[in-house]
Amino acid sequence: MSELHRPWAWLALGGVALLATGYLHNGPRDTQSEPGTEATRLAVADAVAAPATAATGDPLPEPAAGQRYYLRPDGGSPAQCSGTADAPYPGSGRQRACAWQSLHQALPADGPARIEGGDTLVLAPGEYMIGLGAPGTDHGGCDEEAPWDCQLAPVPSGPSADRPTRILGRDPAHPAVLWGNERVSAMLNLNGSSNVEIGHLEITDKSECVEFHATSAARCKRDSAPYGKWASSGITASNSRNVHLHDLDIHGLAN
Repeated sequence: MSELHRPWAWLALGGVALLATGYLHNGPRDTQSEPGTEATRLAVADAVAAPATAATGDPLPEPAAGQRYYLRPDGGSPAQCSGTADAPYPGSGRQRACAWQSLHQALPADGPARIEGGDTLVLAPGEYMIGLGAPGTDHGGCDEEAPWDCQLAPVPSGPSADRPTRILGRDPAHPAVLWGNERVSAMLNLNGSSNVEIGHLEITDKSECVEFHATSAARCKRDSAPYGKWASSGITASNSRNVHLHDLDIHGLAN
């Protein structure tokens, strides 16, 4: 892991009680910007410290209740798989005991979420596209005319601080990779989400472009589709409390 620097970059937060532990890392991306312009990337209002009840980078204790769901790159759609087993889709049948294959299936843009407050969503190692073109984005909420709005639904709030809704990579040594596509404005949506834990994930995109770079050759395409394999921000949150972010490698991204 390279030097930890600007750990707040690409987190757009407002009115959030945030506990960030472990590492929050962003890789360098040349912005040709003047010092102090990080303020344009981070909007924080009335932020307060989260309770110091989980001061390590380890996951919070297992919740007392809540369903566990699974994602795997070789999983299936909600019609094919229940999402409640860490197993691939076997290739035929409906509502089999197997994992889903996309966060857009667990948290569809047009809602409602298929997970509930206090549930745990476990991601197997591998890559998961966020944005237009990902499995689960072929219906309402994701439109080629405005692909930047093809975001995940907000993570449902957990019922209490000790029963958070959790989105976790299964293997801390090999974090699941979330990557943004087609100018999606944010990778994870915590707007209005409280009592949430996010950990053991890599959040990035697959472009070196910068959204408002001074040099046209380095600037992200914004004038017409297709826009490319880039996303604006990693995590967006507002009016949230008891948010525990840990062991996140947030890098790249256009802002």
